[in-house]
Amino acid sequence: MAKNYYKTIQGVRYDRALLEVAEDRIHGQGDGRISKKDAEEIVELSKDGGRITETELRTLKYISENYHFTSKAAAWFAGKLPDIVQAVDPDQFDQAQPLTQQLPELDQASSPLPEQDLSTVKTPQSEEFTPVEEPIVRIPHLIWGVLLFVAILVGVVLYQGAIKEIETLELKLSAVPSIQELEQQVSDLQSERSALQTIVSEL
Repeated sequence: MAKNYYKTIQGVRYDRALLEVAEDRIHGQGDGRISKKDAEEIVELSKDGGRITETELRTLKYISENYHFTSKAAAWFAGKLPDIVQAVDPDQFDQAQPLTQQLPELDQASSPLPEQDLSTVKTPQSEEFTPVEEPIVRIPHLIWGVLLFVAILVGVVLYQGAIKEIETLELKLSAVPSIQELEQQVSDLQSERSALQTIVSEL
């Protein structure tokens, strides 16, 4: 059975290949957004023989409304819109024109929005991911700071312990008689021994 080149969503026909490419791109990205490079590839894919059909233009509009773009991709898509319109098949241009005028609108319920640049509308979505980077960068600095503080604290404790050990050894050494005192004591004992021998010999 031949593959259906179109996909019907809520009664509207879209280009299946473009939708599948957009789906692959968001699954291939870490943040689930379509980059500028992805947007360029999707637009190039829509040009069959240098022309864009009404269905392909409608599909590009659907992708812009239902998929998240990075701020650069949204700005590029908005600037590329006039070229996309020029590439529409002239036989279908009149039918496609009302769709191209609604491309910058992002309300999926088709409610009217004031005219504004597509990149301005998409920017809040891209900013959701920006603050996440700062805490990740600061965590290693915090860890190093804690380790440095612990190392300094351990060094102070060891230093104080070493000082106490030195003081204890000095006290013990001060209690031990010096060599001169020991020699004097030995000399006194020898004198006393000689005196005792003299007394014994006289007896």
